[in-house]
Amino acid sequence: MVMFPLPNGSANVIMRPVSVSYGSFTARSSGTRFGDPGFYFFVEAGKEDRGWARYLRALTEDIRVYVDPGGQLRSDHNLRIWGKTFLRLHYRIWRRSARK
Repeated sequence: MVMFPLPNGSANVIMRPVSVSYGSFTARSSGTRFGDPGFYFFVEAGKEDRGWARYLRALTEDIRVYVDPGGQLRSDHNLRIWGKTFLRLHYRIWRRSARK
């Protein structure tokens, strides 16, 4: 779970792990209803630790971690709204001691 603080609440992302037989690993935030993995907004209401939460099915995210054919650890990070990709990030990952 990832949480981003917001004024009077937070944005929360619940990820579901998925492993693939060839060695990659994906964390995915997609579902169909409240309680499933996905994006949630929580807004505090009053001083009694009460509030409301909303599940946003339209917003999904996946982070795939894998080793490329050259042995480099990599990650692809995709965010979508209404099924359309609006942000795609690609990372190369090194151990701190191995990076020059």
